[in-house]
Amino acid sequence: MNRGQAAMEFVTTYGWAILVLVAMIGALAYFGVVNPRNSVPEQCLFSAGFTCRDFQLQHNAGALRMQVTLENKQPDAIILRRANATLMRGTQVYSNCGIVAPTAVIDVDGTYQLTCTFPAATSPGVGQRAKVGLWLNYTTIRGTYGKTGTGTIEGFVQ
Repeated sequence: MNRGQAAMEFVTTYGWAILVLVAMIGALAYFGVVNPRNSVPEQCLFSAGFTCRDFQLQHNAGALRMQVTLENKQPDAIILRRANATLMRGTQVYSNCGIVAPTAVIDVDGTYQLTCTFPAATSPGVGQRAKVGLWLNYTTIRGTYGKTGTGTIEGFVQ
């Protein structure tokens, strides 16, 4: 047997093994055994000055209900003026929910709970992932100009 034939057999054997391995991984992904979206942890991230203490995404008779508890980590108390939540599907905005809340004063290290129920048929279903973007409009207790805070909640619907 010459060297060229031995090298070709070596490459062919390993090529078939790699092809079988790729086909197995593809089959596992197709049938949902390996799903990278399910391995990404739930998260609640906010811009500087806010901490997400807790959150929940609920299936509420077909509508998605979001609750989040924010903590003010700014050096001053703030006055929360408005908030808006946006349900995302991929990179597209799927639905908006203006949070109608009374103007609230949140002390330093104080918490505030925001709740939003999106319109009917917006919940992806129990056990499915949902991504919600949050937008806050506030002023500091000693300030005059409005400021904006943003955040993202991503987790499984209960």
